[in-house]
Amino acid sequence: MDTQNIAPSDMAYENILAYLAQHHLKEGDKLPAERDLCGAWGISRTALRAALKNLISLHVLESRGGSGTYVAMRRPQSNCRGYNGFSDTVRAADKVPSSQVIYAREEVADEHVARKLKLKVADPIFELRRLRKIDNKPCMIETVYLNTAVCPGISEYDFTDVSLVDTLREHYHVDLPHGEVKLSITRADAQEATYLQIVEGTPVYFQTGVSKQEDLRCVEYFKAVIRPDMYSFYARQSGLARGKRIPERVIGNG
Repeated sequence: MDTQNIAPSDMAYENILAYLAQHHLKEGDKLPAERDLCGAWGISRTALRAALKNLISLHVLESRGGSGTYVAMRRPQSNCRGYNGFSDTVRAADKVPSSQVIYAREEVADEHVARKLKLKVADPIFELRRLRKIDNKPCMIETVYLNTAVCPGISEYDFTDVSLVDTLREHYHVDLPHGEVKLSITRADAQEATYLQIVEGTPVYFQTGVSKQEDLRCVEYFKAVIRPDMYSFYARQSGLARGKRIPERVIGNG
């Protein structure tokens, strides 16, 4: 690395990443005090704090008021260009997924849902809303609308402990290899904040999409409100623009 032309805050950024790797720090581990890092690297506290702030914004680190700076929780990552099952994504991050069913009911499609599922208004659907958790901490409010012509009787299943994806595959021989997903940012309303245990108005991901069978028949329309401090997204790219190195585990976060 050419240290002659690198900004002090960028040098601190690289030094922190190197320190995490060399000392094999894992989530929840505490970094040394700021004065110790500044002394070891010969940088100002202003430069160090700028680097820490950057890495905190990327959810690599987290600041605990009055206690110090720690390695942040490793967040499960889902491909924002396709639909990944929540449970599989969470398990891939060596964490434990769970669900709380808010409601599960047979309904008829309103105009919006009918358009998404390519049904007629008042066609029968199944609506499932769950609070999805990671290591028993609330992460996501997910609402799913299913075309019950494809999966009759699905309301009989308890999706507290049963995977929806596995149920469709194993009991209805329905795979969903195709889909369309949109991801945006919104702010949690009062009800969402209560479920997610965050402050009303906190920025959250808002994900919507449809899942389709091999013949492109729409089976599922879903929407989700997601805590960005607990879950992340990535998009596969052929390369990255030149510039500051991004920690591998947070490349592509929204």
